[in-house]
Amino acid sequence: MFKFSKVQKEAKAYIKWMQEPQQYSPWIGKGEGQMAGLLNYYENDPVWRSDPKLTILREIPKYVRTPGYPAAFPGRAASVGPVRVNMFAQACTGMATPEIVKRATEELKRIYG
Repeated sequence: MFKFSKVQKEAKAYIKWMQEPQQYSPWIGKGEGQMAGLLNYYENDPVWRSDPKLTILREIPKYVRTPGYPAAFPGRAASVGPVRVNMFAQACTGMATPEIVKRATEELKRIYG
């Protein structure tokens, strides 16, 4: 939530409401577990029993961390992900490795100053 938001109180109330089982459990179900957040509370939600392929997804909160973890705020560490994605995309389009590395280096210099 942005500190400059004029509706912080309302936004916080909405997020709290959305995480309640009455709202969140059906939402997980509609997305077949693909939209589940990192909440251990929902490990026993019925959606995980609806399809054997989803069973592994219920344990994601135990192992997944947000970008920049364990920092309080992701900050610059989270910015590295797109650089890697761009490198992969450039390689897939046939760009030469030295050029890919050069571009990534320039981008990381901009991020880390």
